[in-house]
Amino acid sequence: MKLFVLCFLMIYSTILVNNAMALELSMEEKSALEKSKLEDNFWFAEDYTLKVVQQRYFKKDNRLEVTLINTGYFLKNQYIDILSLGGGMSYYFSEIWGWEIISGAMTFTRERPEVQILKEVHNVTADIRKPEYIITSNLLWIPMYGKYSLLESRFIYYDTYFLIGPGIVNLNKKIKPTVNIGVGQKYYISQSWLTRVDLKIFYYEDTIYGKKGIRDKIVLSVGMSYVF
Repeated sequence: MKLFVLCFLMIYSTILVNNAMALELSMEEKSALEKSKLEDNFWFAEDYTLKVVQQRYFKKDNRLEVTLINTGYFLKNQYIDILSLGGGMSYYFSEIWGWEIISGAMTFTRERPEVQILKEVHNVTADIRKPEYIITSNLLWIPMYGKYSLLESRFIYYDTYFLIGPGIVNLNKKIKPTVNIGVGQKYYISQSWLTRVDLKIFYYEDTIYGKKGIRDKIVLSVGMSYVF
């Protein structure tokens, strides 16, 4: 009888141990499966570094962007209104760095009524600087990528970027070197189409009323681009 009880206890213990090992193996398999799904959703292939954003819906790495149209308005002008129309081309080395190979715009100016008043009533001629075109090339730094929720029905993806670079400005028929800095944001309409908003400041040297110094032009622009 004692032998029977001892055999029963040994068999029962073996079954418990096997069940425990099977449960542990099942948990390991489940954990491995969940890890695999997590990697698929949040890691690039063969990249096990945890990052905040993985598998971006809109990727820029090694892509070319052509700005087909870009319209702007020059801020902080006392005597004239200046509009611009242009385009450009950019190449992205990675998701964070890019090169705006060329960005150019022609300008259209209109004198304000007060200019005529100065001429006719006060017999004063304003020293007006009218730009004809601006061409620049810029380094792009894109540290921010995210999305908005629009009415809880869809997401709007965006990039926020900063830029700096040299260029030229044709001012009153004279070409002057310029350095521009700026900030912008791009909103993705599809995998290839996006809209962009830029605020750029152009610095150049000029002489006004006999005083030589560093002047600036501030341009707020809106454009449409296609990414290849």
